[in-house]
Amino acid sequence: MSGNKSRLFVASSWSALEAKLLFEIRDWKADDPLKPALVLAGSNLLAEHLERAICPELNRQGLGINIRFLLFPDLVEKLYYTAPFPKYRPKAGHLLRLVMMKELLAELPEGHYFARLKNSSGLAESLVAEHRDLKDGLVSGANLEKARASLAGKKGRGKIEALFKILGEFDRRLQGYEGEWERFELAAQRADRFSRVFGSDQLLVYGFYDYTALQRELVRALSRAASLKFFMVRPSEEFFAEYQDPVYKEFYQAELKLRPEPVSYEPAESDLARFKSSLRSGSRGRVESDGTLSVIFAPGIEREVTEACREIMRLVRNHGLKFEEVAVLVRDFSTSPRFGRCF
Repeated sequence: MSGNKSRLFVASSWSALEAKLLFEIRDWKADDPLKPALVLAGSNLLAEHLERAICPELNRQGLGINIRFLLFPDLVEKLYYTAPFPKYRPKAGHLLRLVMMKELLAELPEGHYFARLKNSSGLAESLVAEHRDLKDGLVSGANLEKARASLAGKKGRGKIEALFKILGEFDRRLQGYEGEWERFELAAQRADRFSRVFGSDQLLVYGFYDYTALQRELVRALSRAASLKFFMVRPSEEFFAEYQDPVYKEFYQAELKLRPEPVSYEPAESDLARFKSSLRSGSRGRVESDGTLSVIFAPGIEREVTEACREIMRLVRNHGLKFEEVAVLVRDFSTSPRFGRCF
């Protein structure tokens, strides 16, 4: 446990996990139907699914009022905008950062390691993404200098030095702007205001299998200020269980000191239970992979797009496919521009 307030529920299937989430919300609101119930989900898609799956059942019981499904940006914004309000600075959005990076590259002198690529949009995109990844990983200031020192003796030293100088100058030019990472850091510092901001001292954290360092910092702070209940599927398949270990073992168990509580209940009539049952009918002999199907795990839509682009490049380079021969099935058309930026 973490301060005797946080708990970790582990199920072997999504249907069992949904049933446990429904039970916890129902139990929480039993004595007061108007009490706020807050669920932190990993994506809009998951939040919308949970709302459709859980709220109708709670509505039938008169408990479906004041249930909120949040994403990390929602959580950060509410904690960020509390008195005293931070000094206003314009946001450093992706387009602004890209333009600033292109201007920085255009100023590179002849002889600089990246001088011959300074007009490359791909280089600018890559450097902006690298800068964002470093901020997400809390690699800045003293930590950035440590990373720079650790790589100083490695192969390709000139490239590494040039890269760090560009990122340092980019940081300097962004000082007058507000970055999303700064909002996360301030929100973590204001985690003790959670109950006043949301009107509840409980947060249900559902279905997370990876966190950025910034997200971990915020969750860590919230676990000291509120009662957190974590919900995750822990299937028996080894390949998926290993993917979860950095969160399940290192973060939840080792760092937050949570003791896993198995969830055994699974409603026989849920959609997921019926689907699972249909998959189990008939012969269940071992199926050998022929390499035509692969599953790639990636946390968040941006990383999913990045991994999809890498896979497309691998198919083109190693297997002789043409770009026009590759199709990408997306959830909705709002994802399409992300592929253009990634390439």
